Amino acid sequence: MAASDTTMSDTPPPEDPDQTTTPGWRTGRTTPSPTPTPPPTPAPPTGHTSAPGGAYGPPPGQAPPPPQGPPPGQPPASPPGPAPYGAPATYPPPAQKKSKAPLLIGLGVLGLVVVVVLVVVGVTVLGGDDDEAGPTTTTEDSALAEARSDLRGALTSDDRDQVESIVDDFPELLEGTDAPQGETTPAMLDDDGLGTVVVATQPDDLLRVLPDADDVSGLVLSPAGLVLGEVGAIVTTQESGDNAVLLVAEDAGPAEVDVSVGEVTVEETFILVFTDGEIANPGDAVVYEIDLPADSLYTLVVDEGDVEATIEDPEGTELETTPGTEGPRVTTTEEGTYRVTVIAPGTTTTEFAVSLLSVPDFTITNLSDGEPADSGFGYTFSTPEEADGQFGRFRVEVREGVTVKVTATPDGSADLGLTLRADVAEDDPRNDAPAGEPESIEYTADQYSRLEFQAEILNSVADGITIDVERVS
Repeated sequence: MAASDTTMSDTPPPEDPDQTTTPGWRTGRTTPSPTPTPPPTPAPPTGHTSAPGGAYGPPPGQAPPPPQGPPPGQPPASPPGPAPYGAPATYPPPAQKKSKAPLLIGLGVLGLVVVVVLVVVGVTVLGGDDDEAGPTTTTEDSALAEARSDLRGALTSDDRDQVESIVDDFPELLEGTDAPQGETTPAMLDDDGLGTVVVATQPDDLLRVLPDADDVSGLVLSPAGLVLGEVGAIVTTQESGDNAVLLVAEDAGPAEVDVSVGEVTVEETFILVFTDGEIANPGDAVVYEIDLPADSLYTLVVDEGDVEATIEDPEGTELETTPGTEGPRVTTTEEGTYRVTVIAPGTTTTEFAVSLLSVPDFTITNLSDGEPADSGFGYTFSTPEEADGQFGRFRVEVREGVTVKVTATPDGSADLGLTLRADVAEDDPRNDAPAGEPESIEYTADQYSRLEFQAEILNSVADGITIDVERVS
């Protein structure tokens, strides 16, 4: 058969080195789509050798062609089926690789969870509250730390406006340990020497908070953050709720201090005689209330017990006292209800007796042999018959602002001499009246004064002497 004869022969056409052959191309049978296999190993150059499945290998000396996939952008191969004669067979597309994005996202989420757990553990272990050393934290906000430092300065300098401003900006500073009334509660001071206890009260309650340490002071604040008074004093609450007691020690540093919240007992009446009372627990106080007139003088007397007594006017202002023979003396400033408060120093508990005794404008004490007349507001002194130079001596105590007049009157024709000796004045003798006439001296006390008067018979007449003391103004 000639070379140009197109009649099919049993001789296969020449291999196209750029063409991939498909096993079974001579028979036209459908070939399953196997998993692509590596190219066959070249046979020794002994001529064309039949490849498995009826395919021939490459010409002698030529390497097998590499496997080819679909060109970029070409749609995937069709499902397996018979390939037309002469058409290159196509293998199934290679398996696509799975994306690593879900794995990376999962690892990121797991890492974030680990970081959060580590932060929580670190704050709990390193910065949690330590019941032994007070509430401290290593992750405390810098602004709050600065506020605590400013609060310490305001408390130690008793700058109450600054204290109110700080706690208004940082209300968490008012949180603290509950301290019931009538009990003693341990309070923890932090690294700044600051601590807070909270006392629940009703409006118009009387409250006294007493730390068991001389170097600890502080202020009592209302639930609204307003300063009511200082620690150790009796304060009156304004509203229902928790009153914060801010404590500060002289030296900064963690410490523990016992805080007693006293019970204040109010007696509605206070009789002007000695009254018994008791300080049963540290911080307790007893308050006596009494209605008094204006411009009256009283002596505040503690008869027994280690206590301190003070008196306040109807406006709540503590009155100043002046010395007295039995105790400090006070003068009422206006008519109204006055309050006498009795407390014990420190944490002392004791029984006591106290009295507010009325003091007249002046009192008289007989310093001679004569007998007092009218309960000390005057007395009569009589000399023996034919006595020469007889005299009587007496003391008059005069309250501030009072003018008294002392008059010595002879019973007969005696010539009298009257002399005044005062704690704050020189001797003031008087002998300007004729015999048989009375002698008088007036004295105005610029302050509480103790005066001594002496009436003497100068002409050896056996007469008696009557002495009168009266208030002029």
